[in-house]
Amino acid sequence: MMCRVHCILTVGTYKMSYTKAQLKDFQTKFALYDKRGDGKIGSEELGDALRATGLNPSAEEVTKITQGFIGGHRITFDEFLALHASLRSTSQTKGTVQEFTEGLQMLDRDQNNLIPASELRHVLTSLGEQMTEEEVDKLLTKFTDSRGMVNYPEFVKKVMTG
Repeated sequence: MMCRVHCILTVGTYKMSYTKAQLKDFQTKFALYDKRGDGKIGSEELGDALRATGLNPSAEEVTKITQGFIGGHRITFDEFLALHASLRSTSQTKGTVQEFTEGLQMLDRDQNNLIPASELRHVLTSLGEQMTEEEVDKLLTKFTDSRGMVNYPEFVKKVMTG
């Protein structure tokens, strides 16, 4: 295995920290990113695969992880689980769905769970880990209604939990 030390730890230990249902769910989601059908994902898919399983690593965190790989290394499901467990333990201190929803609630002037897509765009491109205009366009297309409004609790839940 060609990855950082936290990846080398016994995978069985990590499997014990998940239920059978979680493991099955993770395997299903992992398979979505296995573009070659070889039971592995490329390092470029790691961040999206982790996000699909409920984690929210920053691009910087994913880059730090993948820098430990030797060129062209593809990640097995067991390696993915080890990385997931490691990130899960450090992400306990990061924001939850509820916290992000409450943060966006400040933009909800009418208290109807809707905020203008333009304001959400501003938040996504200027605060925290800033997204590009193209990334925001792609994301907001899925969540913006005909009036230019976004149901932010639904948005946060879908983005953070897949």
